[in-house]
Amino acid sequence: REHLAELVEERTEELTREIRERKRAEQALRDANAHLEATLNALPDIMFEVDRAGHIYNFHAVHPEKLYRAPEEFLGHPLGEVLPADTVDIISAALADAAKTGTITGVVYSLDISGRKEWFELSAAAAGDPSDPETRFIMLVRDITERKYAEESLRESEERFRTLAENTSAVVGIVRGTRFVYANPYFAEISGYTLEEIYNSDISRFIYSEDRTMIMDRARRRQAGDHVESHYEFRMVARNGAVRWIDFSPSLVLLRGEPAIIGIGIDVTERKRAEESLRASETRFRAAIDYFPGVFIVYDSGRRIQYINRTGIEKSGLSREDIVGRIDEEVYPQSVLDTYMPSFHRAMETKEIQTLEANLEIPNGSYWVLMNIVPLVDEHDAIWQILVISYDITSRKEAQDRAAELNRRLTQKTIQLAAVNKELETFSYSISHDLQAPLRSLDGFSLALLEDYAERLDAEGRDYLGRIRAAAQRMSQLIEDLLRLSRTTRGELRYTTTDLSGLANSVLEELRASDPGRNVDPVIQEGVTVEGDETLLRQVLQNLLGNAWKFTSHREDARIEFGETRENGSRIFFVRDNGAGFDMRYAEKLFAPFRRLHSDTEFPGTGIGLSIAKRIIDRHGGRMWAKGEVGKGAVFYFTLGE
Repeated sequence: REHLAELVEERTEELTREIRERKRAEQALRDANAHLEATLNALPDIMFEVDRAGHIYNFHAVHPEKLYRAPEEFLGHPLGEVLPADTVDIISAALADAAKTGTITGVVYSLDISGRKEWFELSAAAAGDPSDPETRFIMLVRDITERKYAEESLRESEERFRTLAENTSAVVGIVRGTRFVYANPYFAEISGYTLEEIYNSDISRFIYSEDRTMIMDRARRRQAGDHVESHYEFRMVARNGAVRWIDFSPSLVLLRGEPAIIGIGIDVTERKRAEESLRASETRFRAAIDYFPGVFIVYDSGRRIQYINRTGIEKSGLSREDIVGRIDEEVYPQSVLDTYMPSFHRAMETKEIQTLEANLEIPNGSYWVLMNIVPLVDEHDAIWQILVISYDITSRKEAQDRAAELNRRLTQKTIQLAAVNKELETFSYSISHDLQAPLRSLDGFSLALLEDYAERLDAEGRDYLGRIRAAAQRMSQLIEDLLRLSRTTRGELRYTTTDLSGLANSVLEELRASDPGRNVDPVIQEGVTVEGDETLLRQVLQNLLGNAWKFTSHREDARIEFGETRENGSRIFFVRDNGAGFDMRYAEKLFAPFRRLHSDTEFPGTGIGLSIAKRIIDRHGGRMWAKGEVGKGAVFYFTLGE
């Protein structure tokens, strides 16, 4: 009995220990299940258990509202009854792979849930020996819909970025560290490098030396998270050494989890050149205005002086500081203000340019100015600046005074000259009629004596009468020549287009007709035309060609030329012959009336022709001169005024 009691006691202790251990095991199991439940609830996954045939045994879903069906519709059913056929094919294939390898991950499939495509990622693992036919498989399904849509959105965004970057006329690049990981075609175009050459190249390769340190430092600091200026300009160097200005805007981005810089740049080289040209132009303009001989003043809309040039300061006798920033009443005396301020106010009221002449009394003296007051208006028709530009016209005013005095004197001289011309016309008429009549009587009666009383006169008497007649005829010719010389200085010039070549040919034809026995070689340049008085210019050629005809009369190979040459852009006309010529010591006497270098017996004439020709040329605003050599001919030159 004692032994039985011991056995019962021992067995009771064993049962007590077993109960305690079982309770601990049950508690541990409950704890493990609770832990597993908490773990499963913490996971965003759907978990279910299937056998090889695809029957679902256990099913767990944290968010049942996202399921394709209600949770209870999955348990105990094969996959083919609760999922679409194409999805069943994907999961069955994954299950077959898991049976071979024990695990499978990353199987992606989609379901159409409530009209929206939902994406899932499947992982499977054998819950024992994968080769055992009884082994079941734990399937984990994760909803990756948002990730898929985010990836799709990212791909679309990247595609839009690439499309934009590769079709824009802007420089686009992505830099990690200091090396390019992307550059668009336009970058390659303006740099002269290929995209392959740019990729993974250090950015310093493309930056102008003077800007390189600044750009490299900013790139490093920006990627380190420092605050760096987000818009600036720098110079880029192309393969051929050309320098381009880039207006650059960089931004910090994450590229595969690492900081990088995406930059967009606009080629502003032409703008920079235009700005530089504008600055140079402004500098030149300011220099021109500063040294402008007149006074140049710029006022703001409140009449305060913003700028005055160097001449204005010198004229005022003040310093720039005494003038700039002040209104006129604070700078100039009232006597000066009274001369132009009414016009100044009128310009501001009417917004129209005012012009006036004024005599200014300033500390440096008095002087006359021509002043233009120019109001400048903006797009709202409001005055924003007034320009005052004045010129010192003291010399002009003095010249006008002198001109007025000269005009007064000239008027008096004109009146006197008109009286002289009237007297000259009267004198010419007297010569033409009163003096010519006695000469004609003398010549006529001498001829009558020779004809009617020749037999009563001896040879010496007849010779005397012949000499009287010759003297009377020569005197008559001299009077006629004087009248011709007088007429060339009077009368209005009638300008027309005149063919000098045609006139020369006509004059030579007349000379040949009057002396048909002469053998003369004429050389006339064709196409010589001028603007002038055709009648008078014909007289010039008659005298010059007539002299050439006369002074070549002793030569068997006579040659007379007329033509045109040019010297320093001016037209020079000439008549050349190979006749008697003359001594250059007497060249100035050629054009004096009645001055002759040859005797009447050698070459007849009165010595008035060249004087007439020169006066005609003088009246045309030209000049006449001659060159010659005794026995070798002469050439007479003349020009005509424009």
